[in-house]
Amino acid sequence: MATMRDVRGVSCPVQCDRLDVQLADVRMPRLIKVDVEGAELKALQGMEGLLAPRDAPDVLCEVTASFLKQMGCGVEQLYDWMTGFGYDPYLIKGRGLTRLRRGNVQLNDQENVFFTKRSSLR
Repeated sequence: MATMRDVRGVSCPVQCDRLDVQLADVRMPRLIKVDVEGAELKALQGMEGLLAPRDAPDVLCEVTASFLKQMGCGVEQLYDWMTGFGYDPYLIKGRGLTRLRRGNVQLNDQENVFFTKRSSLR
């Protein structure tokens, strides 16, 4: 159980579960979209079992640096978590992808980042 705030700032309880547990008995997805207003690292930690396999799904995250900071996280921590599972991160810009590298993960306030293990993009 966790809490979240509604638009008035009032806290309310929210039932939480791990995505890797919820999807344990279904076919592995090919893409997971994450847009959780700064809680990206927490959400990804809740799907560790899905991220670990070599054929893990691609992950598309909408990352807002200021929201991550409010949640006690940084872009570098998100980068380290995903690359620790063998993912390569790419910044989506227009119609192209730009590979992000350690030390070069500065993002504008809100960006879409694509994480993949597919070697065809390297």
